[in-house]
Amino acid sequence: MSYYRKCEDCGCTLDPGEGRICDECAEKMRQKTDRRAVLRKMILSTNYKQMEMEESLR
Repeated sequence: MSYYRKCEDCGCTLDPGEGRICDECAEKMRQKTDRRAVLRKMILSTNYKQMEMEESLR
């Protein structure tokens, strides 16, 4: 008898060793967090100059 666990975000079946969410959902969350950090850094920047969005994402 197997005990199947499901991802809390997408509902897919988890592999042994995965936590509460699957690797794909964890990667999406990391990317979202990284984007938020970059955007926050850009907003709080005191270097006032004309810049493109691509410059801030480097």
